[in-house]
Amino acid sequence: MEEEIVRKLKSAFDEPIEKEKDVVYILAEIRKILESNKIKSTFPILNFYCNWALHPEIDKTSSIRPMLEKIEQGILNKRYDVWAVYAMIDFEEFRREMGDFLKKFGSANPFGSRKYWENFRALIIGVLIDCPLKPNYGDMQEFRFIKSSEKGEIDFVITFKDNKHIPMRGSFSFLDAEAILEKHRKSNEPTV
Repeated sequence: MEEEIVRKLKSAFDEPIEKEKDVVYILAEIRKILESNKIKSTFPILNFYCNWALHPEIDKTSSIRPMLEKIEQGILNKRYDVWAVYAMIDFEEFRREMGDFLKKFGSANPFGSRKYWENFRALIIGVLIDCPLKPNYGDMQEFRFIKSSEKGEIDFVITFKDNKHIPMRGSFSFLDAEAILEKHRKSNEPTV
């Protein structure tokens, strides 16, 4: 059974990923492999995103708890950390674990291609829109991607369990992020 699923997965990656249904299919197949091999704990972030893509909401967020807590604390302490949000929205850990997973099963990693990754990321966000995360710890009630009116932007809403904190709505553009990251890299380069 596993060999057949791996074959299907490799075949899916050989085809262009053009629609949200393609992403859902890939994540469903990965989830089957993770469960049948009992390796969910080896790939906790990948497993989390596979589950998120297949459920209308998720309250079991322990795999990404540090990321959510960093976002939450930044907002509550009025020290908003754009990098924490960027990590959440860019799916950095998901992409890393996906590469490790594909390597383990002898599949080429298409996520090394920037264009491929950007397309996949846009589609997975489309899948996750209005499928909120509802952590069962801390003060955050919900993190939710919402439909953006602008192409290339990602909108999100964060709400809190108490009425002391105003819900936060944000919009993120990867075009802006690339420029910010490049500036950040240059400012951290050692001077000679």
